[in-house]
Amino acid sequence: MSLNAKVKSIEALQEWKGALKRFVDDTWQALRSAEQKIQRTEELLEERSNHWRHKVEQYCEDVLQAKRDLQYCRDEEDNDCSVEEEALVEAKLHLRNAEAELDNVRRWSIRFDKITADYRVQAERLKQFLAVEMPRADASMGRTIASLCSYVERIQSSEQVLFDEFVHGLSADIDSKWKIEGSPEETRELYTALNKLAQTEKGRASAEAIQNHGTTMKFGYLPKKYVCVYYPVDNEIVVNLNCRARSASVLAAYLAHEGTHVEWNHGNPKPSLNEEYYSFKTQIEVWQEVKGNEHDPLCDDWAKITAEGEYISKLKILEIYGQDYFMGF
Repeated sequence: MSLNAKVKSIEALQEWKGALKRFVDDTWQALRSAEQKIQRTEELLEERSNHWRHKVEQYCEDVLQAKRDLQYCRDEEDNDCSVEEEALVEAKLHLRNAEAELDNVRRWSIRFDKITADYRVQAERLKQFLAVEMPRADASMGRTIASLCSYVERIQSSEQVLFDEFVHGLSADIDSKWKIEGSPEETRELYTALNKLAQTEKGRASAEAIQNHGTTMKFGYLPKKYVCVYYPVDNEIVVNLNCRARSASVLAAYLAHEGTHVEWNHGNPKPSLNEEYYSFKTQIEVWQEVKGNEHDPLCDDWAKITAEGEYISKLKILEIYGQDYFMGF
């Protein structure tokens, strides 16, 4: 795994840690909001229960009074008691409605109490989880992030020491002005690729040529079909930005190709066909050394082409670039 991928993974863990904290905060808020709603509902049910209980008591008194009025009317001879009878019927109707409402409130209260009790059992478990387990998870993730950051710092330091030793070895007898331009990540990727190239049997000459000629290396914008280009006028190797995600082995093979151009070039604005052929040949020889189990479409395709021999390889190069691209054989 590349160092860049490790750094991104740490950032993802940091984002996850932040998301975990937001989840905990949001969950506590949801629990508080639910408890407030439960309390408001309990208060509402209690208020409605008191209201209808009072109404039942009131209508009971009304029924008793209506019965007394009807009885008083009937005690008198020849009285028309229809008004009193209607009043009694109406009082009983009000009483039945109030008792029905009170019974309905009681049923809802019983049902609500059961639902609330079940919810609070689960809510208490969740609260316990939030209060105990989540802080442990947060602390564990914090330790993991700190450990990974420390590891990356050690790897970066180790890689820098190794590369410094490599640079010192290459330039022990040479006053070199070669350099790598770009961000720290880009610089390190090209450092690592050049280091790998210098450690190969077939590619060391290309790596030395890059340094001996003071060639600049960098990532930059290129047409999509180009992965890497050497500009002799500027003495500059530009690697396509699309190749940033490729491994050090792949980049080493690309640099072997362009380093061969540096080695062959003597200020010529165009390469010869022979130069282009040997650049591809060196690229594939280095690729065979470093690829292991890796695959790269460009390198793998050219490995098949160069395996068919120099003549077929040159025909393919002419087919791709055209005769006018070259200054001669």
